Amino acid sequence: MPDTEITRAGFGPRAAAFIVDELLLLIALSIVRLPFLVASALGSGVMTARSFLFDHSALDVLCWVLSRVYLVLMTYLCGATLGKKVMRLRVESEEGDRPRLIDVIYRETVGRFLSSIFCVGYLMALADRKKRAFHDYLCDTRVVYDGVRLRGPAPASSEALSADSTQRIEWSVPGGERERPREQEPASAEALPGENVPRIEWSVPGGERDTSCS
Repeated sequence: MPDTEITRAGFGPRAAAFIVDELLLLIALSIVRLPFLVASALGSGVMTARSFLFDHSALDVLCWVLSRVYLVLMTYLCGATLGKKVMRLRVESEEGDRPRLIDVIYRETVGRFLSSIFCVGYLMALADRKKRAFHDYLCDTRVVYDGVRLRGPAPASSEALSADSTQRIEWSVPGGERERPREQEPASAEALPGENVPRIEWSVPGGERDTSCS
């Protein structure tokens, strides 16, 4: 099915979309952090204390959750984050459908975390034949260009087929001459009398020959 083949996005466009998303999240989450940082400067540093989860504050956890919510909702509802939309990319299942919500959640949380370890999972898209990163394999997804499809050659028209199937024939005529080659035409229901009809010679007693048309 050549007209349904997709164009997979490689490492470069995906990396550009990732950078755009990170910049947008940095701006948005800085706005979220601002009032808590002001409150911390005034003496109320509950949200910014570094003892909430390991070495992270409650504000860090909140910002991480908000970033995952953005990635999950945009990918599931719209098929792409804002960064991917800028690069005209789309996330879909390997079968070409919208991925399931559980797959999107797993992809944007656990999958991205595992791919970010030494960036090995992201770099897989460079060498992989299908241009899939580790989190794509983990959740059976792929990233393709939105609205771009590969198309094979257009089917031949009926006029082209009839022209290609036309045969050229030569008719032998008495006297050793040949008629000019012409295109074979469809046979009509009634052949014209005497046209291209073979001649048969009959032997008769007395050495004479009777020539007639069959």
